[in-house]
This record gives sequence, C-alpha cells and structure tokens, in this order.
Amino acid sequence: MKAEPDDHDAPSIGLRELLRKAGIDRNDLGEGFGEGDQAYADLLYHLTRMRFSVEDSLRYWKGIISNLEKLNAAQGRDVGLRVAICDYFQNHHPKLRSPILVERKFLLRKESDSLVDELTGLYNRHYFKKSLHREIERFKRFQHRFSLIMLVLDDFRQIAETHGQPGCEEVLRAVARTLDETARDTDHIVRYDTDTFGLILPETNCDQSLAAAERLRQTLERAPVRLNDTPVTLTASLGVACFPEDAINAKTLLERIEKALDEAKRTGNCVFSFSGKDAGATGKAPDRNPVTATVLRVTSRSMHCQSSTVILPGMEVDIVVPGEHPGESDTHLGCRVMRVLRRECQAAEGPCNFTMPLEVVTAEERRVLLHGYLFNDRPG
Repeated sequence: MKAEPDDHDAPSIGLRELLRKAGIDRNDLGEGFGEGDQAYADLLYHLTRMRFSVEDSLRYWKGIISNLEKLNAAQGRDVGLRVAICDYFQNHHPKLRSPILVERKFLLRKESDSLVDELTGLYNRHYFKKSLHREIERFKRFQHRFSLIMLVLDDFRQIAETHGQPGCEEVLRAVARTLDETARDTDHIVRYDTDTFGLILPETNCDQSLAAAERLRQTLERAPVRLNDTPVTLTASLGVACFPEDAINAKTLLERIEKALDEAKRTGNCVFSFSGKDAGATGKAPDRNPVTATVLRVTSRSMHCQSSTVILPGMEVDIVVPGEHPGESDTHLGCRVMRVLRRECQAAEGPCNFTMPLEVVTAEERRVLLHGYLFNDRPG
C-alpha cells in the first residue's frame, strides 16, 4: 500500500477543475453543497457516497490526483477522474469492496425517491435527519442559527374513526399543501410520522420560529378540509426547538423538540417552546373553565399555589388571594399559566402544589402580592 501525503493543504487541482473533470455543473449540486474546504468533502461524497471529514477528504483528493496523473502517464491517455477514484479506493486505500457501476441520473432518482413520502410528496424522516446534521455543520462553520418545528394533528384518530383511510389521506395531503404554501422556500418540510410533520428553518432564531409556528397553527385552523361534503376544521399542536439554545447536538435537539411537542399536546391547539421571549405555551388553548388556584406563598420572583387539579402550561387559572383579615373578601387574579417552574401532585385529579413566575400577572397585581406577602407577615 502506497503512502499518502500527510499535510492538509488544498489539492493541486482546484475545485472548479475537479468539477469539470467529473462532468458536474456546480449548480446541479444543490444548496447543501459546502463552501471552501468543505466543498472538497461534499464533492467526494457526491462521487462515492462515502462521507469523510474535511481533513481526510483533502488528503484523499491529493492521493486521487496523484493516482490520476500516474494512470494517465501509464495509459498514454486521460483515463478520467472517476476511474482514478475507483482505482484509488480499491487498490491504494481500500474503501470500496464491491462497487457497482450505475448511471448518475438513475442513482439520483433512486435516492430522491427514498427521501420522499409517497402520499404527501414531502420529504420523509430520513431526509429530516440528514438535513438536521447538515444544518449543524453549517452552524459550526458559519454560526448560522436554525430552528425546528414539529406539528401533530390534534384529532387525527377521530378523523380516522369517522372518515376512514380515505379521509385520513385527504387530511394529510391538505396539511402538506398548507405547510408548503406557508413555509419559506429555504425551509425543509417533512412528514415525520403518521400524523406528525417537521420543519427545519435555516437562519431562524427562537422568537422568529415561534412566530412562524403560530402562523402555521392559525393557517391550518382557518382552512377546513371537506370530507364527504362536510367541512372539518383542523387543529394542531406544535413544538419548537432552537439550535444552539436548546441543544448542541442532533440527538439532544430531537429529544428537546419531542418534549416541547408533548407539552403542546397536553394543552392542544397551541405552540410550546422552552426558549425565546414567549417560552411556554402560546396560541389558542381549548375552551375550558378556568382552574382555581389558591396562593400559599409569594417570593420576590414566584408564586406558590395549590389547585384542585394538575396545572399545565396554557391553562387559564383563577388565582385566589385569601383575605388578609378574617371576613375580608378574597382577591381574584385571572391569568394564563405560560410556565410552571415546579409541580407536586399526588394524582392527575387531586390537590396539586405548583410554582409559577410572577410575570403571569400584571405589574400592579405583582405589587399587591409582594406588598401583602413579603411585608405584612401574611400566613405561609
């Protein structure tokens, strides 16, 4: 086996010349094709479907170019870049054991089909994960933030029971059309699971992605689908996660957005995020009577309350402040719980102690609470 160069300088043939020798138009490689040294790694993947680090790719390209020059000299003609690559990875640096020759357009068509959901025409989960890793690499190189949105239909099971498989398929196609029409051209939209869709939003921060998710939620709700001549209103729960605020790798980011989606599903028809200025559940929660909660204790930043049932983000809560003296009327503060700091419940239905930030009430109500509980020796 021949020794290979150890330095990581760029190959002696530039990228433009390598593309020409490979018979590839740079415009045909898509937006995922990298810049600078990363482009050498991406071109090698495009030609071999083997993914190498940038450093290894530069080293391999120097070996391939050297091999091409030797083969050309031995044959007295230009054997072509692809032949030099195949010979290099079979005989000089074995990576290919049983290569198969296939026309490039057929390979690309096959790969494209494997990344597309047949029913909706959107990309699938496999594409979502590949694109996620690509966005993380873009962040490492250019510090471009991005966000994820995951959307699940609220009443898909009921639609299946009422309208059967044809109704489900029509709903999924309608959601796919709405997402495609609402999202930006640069966004990646996929059908992630049976009734779950995912979006990757490049160069989008947390606040922007929350606003985008809320627009999607409202657009879906305002566009009923006709099933058996009956308009069916669609509602969805959406989770949002941001990179790098919520995670610094793909695995943790996926776990984070799945948790955000679970929180959104608890309330239904809302958007939930752990990050951003509007962190918590936003949007329209299902109609329900407010839950009553009694204030037990107030600190400079939070309220400790007790309710008769579990308090979840997005719920409307009637906060009761007991009268300071016997016979004094209670004070009622209405609010929507956007974030629960801590929750201690014995069961789903039963007394539940929880803590939430004081920001859920107005500045004047905070002043009253702080004055009454911190400065007047109130009980608790």
